This record gives sequence, C-alpha cells and structure tokens, in this order.
Amino acid sequence: MTEYIRMTREEIKQSFDLSRDKFDAIKQDNEKEIVSIKYSKCEYFEIFPCSYQRSGFKQGKLVDNINKIKSTEDLYSYGFDSKERIIQIKEGISIENQFYYQFLKYEKNFVKSHQFNNSKDLQNVSIYFYDKVSNKIEKMFSQGRRGGRDEFYIYSENGLLEEIRIKQYDRKGNEADPYKEIFDYSEIGELKQITKSFENGYSEVIYEL
Repeated sequence: MTEYIRMTREEIKQSFDLSRDKFDAIKQDNEKEIVSIKYSKCEYFEIFPCSYQRSGFKQGKLVDNINKIKSTEDLYSYGFDSKERIIQIKEGISIENQFYYQFLKYEKNFVKSHQFNNSKDLQNVSIYFYDKVSNKIEKMFSQGRRGGRDEFYIYSENGLLEEIRIKQYDRKGNEADPYKEIFDYSEIGELKQITKSFENGYSEVIYEL
C-alpha cells in the first residue's frame, strides 16, 4: 500500500482514475456504516478546519423536522457512523431531490474523501493527514477533473489555525498560482476573517464574520 503521507502527484492522479466508476460501490460500502443522520439548511458541520468558511459561507441551521422542508435545494444530510464521525454528506442542488455526495473513510492517520456530482461523476479525491501528536489536520493532497492541489496547515502555539499554504496544479500537473489563506481571530478566539493572498501581492477577503 502507498504510504499516503509521501504521495506524489502521479499517485493521487492514479487514485482519482481508479475511483472514477466506483460511485455505486463506494456508496454501498459507506451506507452500511451509517447509524444516524442529521440535516441542515446550508452547511452546518465543520468537516475539516473552517471548511464552509473557506468557501465564504456562514454556518447554516440544523433541521429538526425533515418533513417540514419544502425544497431540497441547499439541504445537507450528514450520515454518522457508530463512532459519531461524519462519513457521508449529501448536498441538495437546484434540481429538486438531486444531490452531490461526499464519502469519507477514516484510517489510522488520514481521511480519504470522494466527491461525486448528481450524475455519479467523480469530481474530486482528497486525502487529509493528521499530525500524530496534535491530532490536527497537517496536510491535504487532492486531485480533481481539472487539476489538483496540495495544502499545508500552520497552527499557532495555542492550536488555532493561522495559515494554509496552497499549491495548485493544472490538468498536466504543472504548478500554477500558489497562494495562502490567512486566518484572523478575535481576542476570545472566534474566527473573524479569512484572507486569500497571492505571491504577486494581490489579496482578497473570502470570509468575514
């Protein structure tokens, strides 16, 4: 087995290619492990550090009674395993009763994620590694249909995520436009802002409380 923490670009591409037509098999294996489900309108749970904030969104709201939901657009379904870990995420899209899927598989020191669209087309394979001491996400390698990326997570002494350094790759594996995301907090440790900063000096705020 590949030691994922030393994974090369070619190996992550191979992992993507091997999973292209595996939606039904991955979904079947995944759903065997689901013991409970929670719902929300818009994203609610942080799957990985600041996962929805990095996309520019604020936290959604839990749905107590799924039968009262009038539309499945922006409806999120979170499937939990017996260890109370989120192993499946369904995201409702603009087409009623159609969903994007994310399947999560937990290993000893990493989590592997497969993301599919509503047509069962594989969109992305990502592998997140935990630091053995802090148990925090240390790095991530991913491959999508249009390219890939590597992420390296930097934390402060008190454990707050300070920075993510990101390398991007095109379809051919050529590196392009590296940047970093900088995280700013209030005095009580609440996330206030995320700024995307490029090497050419350009920066933009992508999240603000």
